[in-house]
Amino acid sequence: MQTREDCLQILRQDLGSKSFYPAAEHILNFLFALKKSELRFLPLSRLMRVVELKFGADFSQSDIFTISQYFCGERVALLSTKFEFIDHEDTCYEVSVSDAITAIKTGEYYHPEYGYRISNPEQSIHMFFVPSIYLKKHIDG
Repeated sequence: MQTREDCLQILRQDLGSKSFYPAAEHILNFLFALKKSELRFLPLSRLMRVVELKFGADFSQSDIFTISQYFCGERVALLSTKFEFIDHEDTCYEVSVSDAITAIKTGEYYHPEYGYRISNPEQSIHMFFVPSIYLKKHIDG
């Protein structure tokens, strides 16, 4: 199992020369500091807020998205990407990655419970992250 220091060393090797490296290091520290009660749901907006609180507006949404995707990769696998559909009654349904991508590309998605067509799936399907199995093991001790 990689330690926080191992992950930090790999992060430096991979992203050390990037302008958004300070934000990436800050997010790494944030992820390793998560508590068990915070494991369920991490929207991209939360990662953006964490960075904004420390650095202000120095980093773009695109930077934070790139960093989040890096942490979903193989080298420093701290996050897993998930999608959910939220209907007009604020009921949430998990959506597979392939179904989410297809719905957003084609503009076609059907309510998982009631079967009616959703007219703008890109407005109703949202990406979020959950800690990877590795990060959960670290948090569990």
